[in-house]
Amino acid sequence: MKKRIRIKDIAARAKVSRGTVDRVIHERGNVSPAIRERVLEVMEELQYERNLIASTLAYNRSLQVGVLIPDPASDPYWEQPQRGVQTALKSVAHYGINVSWWYFDQYDARSFVDRGKELLQQRPQGILLAPVFEKEAAHFMQQCEQLQIPY
Repeated sequence: MKKRIRIKDIAARAKVSRGTVDRVIHERGNVSPAIRERVLEVMEELQYERNLIASTLAYNRSLQVGVLIPDPASDPYWEQPQRGVQTALKSVAHYGINVSWWYFDQYDARSFVDRGKELLQQRPQGILLAPVFEKEAAHFMQQCEQLQIPY
C-alpha cells in the first residue's frame, strides 16, 4: 500500500513551514519563486497527490463530478452503470459530492464530442466517462489532463 504523503512530510523535506506548503499547494499568499520551486520539487519527488475529499471537507465546499455516458433512455444497457454511480453517491453523500449527468448518443461521435465540450466548460473536479468512441475519448482525456481534471 502506498504511504500517504502529508503536508507535514513535504514541509520537513523542503525545510519550510506547513503554512508555506499550503500556500504553494493552493497557489495563494506570498512565496518566493525559489521556495515555491523547492516545495514543488519535493512534492514531485514524494509523488504527492491532493486529497480532494479532505480539501472539500476542510473548506466546506462541494466537489463537482461530471458523468459522461450514453443516454440510458436510448439503450437500457446504460441504466445499470447509471444506477451504480447513483448507489456509490449515496455512500459518499456526506462528502458534499455533486454529480452532473451528461448524456450522449452512443451511435454519434459528434454527440460525444459536443457533450464532452459542454462538460469541460463546467470545470468539474472529476469526470467519469464511458469511452465509447476510441479516438474522440482519447482526445477528451488529453483535454482533461491539460485542465488537470481527474477522469
